[in-house]
Amino acid sequence: MKQTLRYAAWAWQMSRRGLAALLSLATLAQAGLLVTAILLPQNVNLSYDALHQAAKLPWVFGVSYLGAALLTQRPLLARQGGSRPAFTILTFRMRRAQLLAGQALATALNLFLVMVWQLALLAALCLPALVLQDALTAHLVDFAVPAAGRLWWSWSACGLVRALLPATMYGAACWGLLLLAPALTLPALAAHRGVHRAAALLPALGSAGCCLGAVYRGFYGPVAVPPLWVLPVCGLALAGLTALSGVWALHRAEIAR
Repeated sequence: MKQTLRYAAWAWQMSRRGLAALLSLATLAQAGLLVTAILLPQNVNLSYDALHQAAKLPWVFGVSYLGAALLTQRPLLARQGGSRPAFTILTFRMRRAQLLAGQALATALNLFLVMVWQLALLAALCLPALVLQDALTAHLVDFAVPAAGRLWWSWSACGLVRALLPATMYGAACWGLLLLAPALTLPALAAHRGVHRAAALLPALGSAGCCLGAVYRGFYGPVAVPPLWVLPVCGLALAGLTALSGVWALHRAEIAR
């Protein structure tokens, strides 16, 4: 367990600078897109939730989320050849499953940081966005509601906030799934090479689809079919299958060497 945690800490340190740069760019992009959406006259009466949808902030979060997950896989992707990460990995005396477990922990940590960053950013942008919107509303229609009076309601009613900070048991399950499924599938995909990676990509994509469907079903989808538990269970099962294939890939590579 100690070696697994040491490897997870090292893998996270390998990605922290890239993660900081990624989140810095995403912060500037989200702030710019939100201001642009507020300045459009047709958006003068939109809620904060509608504004962040009009500004495509969920798409920026999605790119940041995926980028952070991919950045964490650098050690496994560079393990072949004479690269520095390859030699460093050799210094960790651990089983192949422990290697993937450490990589999964580093991936989950980065994804957790991205979620916390997004919640904090939405909170930080809420008051300036509402104040700017009120100023434009007062200029156009000579009437405005003070931003401070609706600040908490505007932030808590935001769809992205509800998805990342859920208040229900199902929401907590989806939140955990968004951390666990990529943490299992992406290190396994990085462990594969060539045609084997393409084969492992199928259950990984199935897991990703189930995870996205579970989140949409829980927070946006009014339909009652399939039952709530089906998509999370299927997503977790496919993620576990992909993780097992990653252990097999590392074991096969070790035998070949």
